[in-house]
Amino acid sequence: MRKTKKHKAGIVSLVGAGPGDTGLMTLKGFRALQTAEAVVYDWLINPELLAWCPNAEKIYAGKHTRESTRKSDGRGCASQDAINRTLARLAKKGLKTVRLKGGDPFVFGRGGEEASYLQKHGIPFEVIPGVSAGHAVPAYAGIPVTDRRYASSVTFVTGHTRDGNEQINLNWKALAALGGTLVSFMGVKNLNSITQSLIRAGLPSKTPVAVIEWGTLAKQRVVEGVLGTIARKVKTKKIESPAITVIGQVNSLRKELRWFEKRPLSDKTVLVTRARAQASGLKKMLEEEGARVLEFPVIQIEPPRDFTPLDRALQSLAVFDWVVFTSANAVQSVFDRLRHLGRDARHFASVSIAAVGTATAEALQNQGLTA
Repeated sequence: MRKTKKHKAGIVSLVGAGPGDTGLMTLKGFRALQTAEAVVYDWLINPELLAWCPNAEKIYAGKHTRESTRKSDGRGCASQDAINRTLARLAKKGLKTVRLKGGDPFVFGRGGEEASYLQKHGIPFEVIPGVSAGHAVPAYAGIPVTDRRYASSVTFVTGHTRDGNEQINLNWKALAALGGTLVSFMGVKNLNSITQSLIRAGLPSKTPVAVIEWGTLAKQRVVEGVLGTIARKVKTKKIESPAITVIGQVNSLRKELRWFEKRPLSDKTVLVTRARAQASGLKKMLEEEGARVLEFPVIQIEPPRDFTPLDRALQSLAVFDWVVFTSANAVQSVFDRLRHLGRDARHFASVSIAAVGTATAEALQNQGLTA
């Protein structure tokens, strides 16, 4: 009787992707993505992270909430039960699976529910914490969630209920009496209900408040106000999810400590038209200066339809005095073809080499030639 070979269950890594800025992804999370065979990701994660796992099967698993039903690419929403089953299915196939979640998977990320499901079904898992939006987003807005001059404690709450009901079941009197800083996740839709509940519970209506939309990204926006009027201001400014609300005296430090918006290219949008493969370096430099960068490549590098003229020239280099490389792309293309012909940099021994531009010269240097 022939035995059926069983797949060894693959491990599921619950990975926190951080609040948005790819630089806030942890090194361990980055390594997990690089070796992943399947990635199940949320709508809040920065899509640039998916470039770190080019060979993995990618499955979108944005969950439906009444606060954020729009998807820029038209994709639908997945229920939590469906996500759980997907993780189990991939693991049972033996795939090393990453569940990529915004922020930290165990801070209002439902990572605990997913871990419980995996445990119940005997599937090995690990948790790779991420940088939580609860403290990182305020930091990018210049607001320390604790400061001994204003707040010696911070409390994190969710401003969204499981069923989308605006009546949030929290002990408002206890929260109002705590002092310190109150940070609310996912509460834009229910902001008026939250602020009024706190005022009724005894928190002064003049308490400073900041609402931060798309924190840590170039499109970050911050609306400042006080508890009694912030909901109206947020509605006027059309602030939407994802957003973090910070309530407390620490907001008064923003005027002094705001740094993210002070970068030279903040509030600027830059269109990068270089070929996509070459745009990353420029894109990174622009983003570090505060720009929102849109890639719109108008150049595409493709091989020639016929390699015969290039092959003929490469095979008869001895008749030439000079070879001039006009771009780094030209260097790459020529050496790709040279390797195809079974040759290397030694083939250029009989000619002088010139390069147009320092980047071209550097590309030649990487191939062993000095222009």
